[in-house]
Amino acid sequence: MQRLNKWTILLGSFPATFILGLDYTIVSIALPTIQQSLAATFIQTQWIINIFMLMLCILMASMGRLGDIVGSLKMLNIGWLLLALGSLLAGLSNDPLWLIVWRGLQGVAIAIIVPNNIALLSHSFVEKEAGFAMGWWMSILAIGFALGPVIGGFMCHFFSWRSIFYINIPFVLASAAIGLFVMKSPQNLDREKSYIDWRGMILLALSVGSLVLLVIEGPQIGWLSWPILVLLGVSVLSFWLLYRIEVKLEQPLIHFSYFKNPLFSACVLTNFSLLVFLISAFFLLPFYLHVVRQDTTVMSGLILLPITLVMALVSPVAGRMATSPRPAVPILIGVICILIAAIVMTQFSTDTNLVTLLLAFVPFGIAWGFVFSATAPIAIGALPANSAGIATGMLWGIQNIGAALGLAVTGTVFRLLEKHNLLLQIKQAGLETTKLFEKYINSMLMNPERVDYSAAGVSVQLHTQVVEMFDRSFAQAFQSVMWGLVVFTFLLLVAVALLLLKAQRSHAF
Repeated sequence: MQRLNKWTILLGSFPATFILGLDYTIVSIALPTIQQSLAATFIQTQWIINIFMLMLCILMASMGRLGDIVGSLKMLNIGWLLLALGSLLAGLSNDPLWLIVWRGLQGVAIAIIVPNNIALLSHSFVEKEAGFAMGWWMSILAIGFALGPVIGGFMCHFFSWRSIFYINIPFVLASAAIGLFVMKSPQNLDREKSYIDWRGMILLALSVGSLVLLVIEGPQIGWLSWPILVLLGVSVLSFWLLYRIEVKLEQPLIHFSYFKNPLFSACVLTNFSLLVFLISAFFLLPFYLHVVRQDTTVMSGLILLPITLVMALVSPVAGRMATSPRPAVPILIGVICILIAAIVMTQFSTDTNLVTLLLAFVPFGIAWGFVFSATAPIAIGALPANSAGIATGMLWGIQNIGAALGLAVTGTVFRLLEKHNLLLQIKQAGLETTKLFEKYINSMLMNPERVDYSAAGVSVQLHTQVVEMFDRSFAQAFQSVMWGLVVFTFLLLVAVALLLLKAQRSHAF
């Protein structure tokens, strides 16, 4: 019976696991369509992605601990039902603010599902079979990642952006039905030794949440305004208290002592750099393809497919290399490919051809596959055997912090540079800037698809001229952001290389 139950747990999780991967990539491709449909500002589209990542980085470790206490299967069922509810409400949203709220609920649901699904699999299979089970789980996740842009593009084009949320519901409910009526919780779960670090979770939420909020809203409110200064103070104080409290706990949310291990730290930095680049690129690329290149959502999805397809293809190779005597190799391949992809993307302009796009997207996919598949087993192997769950939670949590902070910074820098470039072109063209014209320009920057140029007294010819300027300013801002990511990734590559060298000298591998 136990043998039958473990396969039920594995197979029953597949439908929802596919959706977990899909949700990471399917929403980004629909952002230009969502922006146009809901009259959302650029900042609001940023929050649609950022709130999701914030929930993951704040809650994932704690929800795993809660599963240890009340039961992983019970938490898993709750997570699946919350994901179905969040997807339904997100699809029904008629206001960007409500869509942000329900995306947050989706993030909460996935923060519950991932650690408890992994815990169930690890407890259901004996050690020799656990790797096989996790390999299948990761493969289904990778398929979801790979198909997200294509499915999202087709569904937005032929149905509606709402359908990208509705598609989750049957898959998730299938897993929930199996979980509620067929699965049984394994008997070997030890629930007495775990507790939830509520203080750590709250302080992490305040620290990261305040920092993301001040970075995104700073240009609008003013960097030296009192709300921004208060947010900065809250973020710094919360992180300081988090460190002081966590180093004293037996079961902290973040084991700061683990960072003394150079191989583990190299894996964390590599994951962090990947998610900063990945989320920033996946947020900006659909807008670049739709606004600048004028590609349809279907074409945009197909253009982005090489990234996720290459990722899915190289992941098994990277996973095998992670267990080789030279674990530094897949880590370095991953970071170097991030750097190559970012360098090529600095050349994206208003007339970039498909060959140049592919020259960036192939190394992007290789980087994603190598980092995604190799760093977790290497990081876990660098620590004592009983630290696997904690190490995985830290790795996922910190990479999601990288995603949230990375998107906040790159999105804000992009907005500032885009506005600066557009105003500079308008000034160089000698166009008269009345208050009505300034309002028109601000509308272009917030949502170029919904601008009523006739109400601003702008002629068709002038609007066409401004649109061309807008496309150029978008491409220039995109290039500048990518150059920033090149510098960031190069610095992290140096840091990772030094950590790997230190690990080799200390015989960590």
